[in-house]
Amino acid sequence: MARWTKMMEVGKEFRFKKGQKPWNAGTKQIAIQLCKECDIEFSYHTWEKHKGREFCSKGCASANRLRGSTTPLQTRINQSLAKTKEKEFTGFKKQLCRRIRLLNEYKEWRLQVFGRDNFTCQNCRARGVYFEAHHIKPFSLILFENNIKNLEEAKMCKELWNIQNGITYCQGCHIEIDKSRGRNRGWRRSPTGN
Repeated sequence: MARWTKMMEVGKEFRFKKGQKPWNAGTKQIAIQLCKECDIEFSYHTWEKHKGREFCSKGCASANRLRGSTTPLQTRINQSLAKTKEKEFTGFKKQLCRRIRLLNEYKEWRLQVFGRDNFTCQNCRARGVYFEAHHIKPFSLILFENNIKNLEEAKMCKELWNIQNGITYCQGCHIEIDKSRGRNRGWRRSPTGN
């Protein structure tokens, strides 16, 4: 009991006394600001962790972050010209290999390869799954060897549309066999394969 009373006596000297100024007096000020995202006025406490608050909510902050900064039009045009390797800008275009794969001739080539292989994976013999046409001689190598620079040259190239250069694989087998599938889009191999 004596110990308890001694603790009470010691604690009295550290208690808040009448007229004493609190340690956090004047720190809880309210500021009013416009949200950068939705232009609505909002108020916030000017505590240390909230200094420089620009948005009214986490939703507005993430929407602003997702939109990001826009690249100037001239920079986008220059990037597009560099990708398509054209001299004059005629509009935004995808890379040549992507544009060839969107042609009706390419879609027809795929269907002919699937039909020749009886819509069966040539590795695991699966049927009724999603199929992909694999180029035995790589697509990028054909473009490189035949020096194809535009869609007209691609349409005229016989090697590109030869169904003997295609084989049907299911998606799983295609990933197993072609390790670079889906990576390095637009990458062109040199004739040596390096």
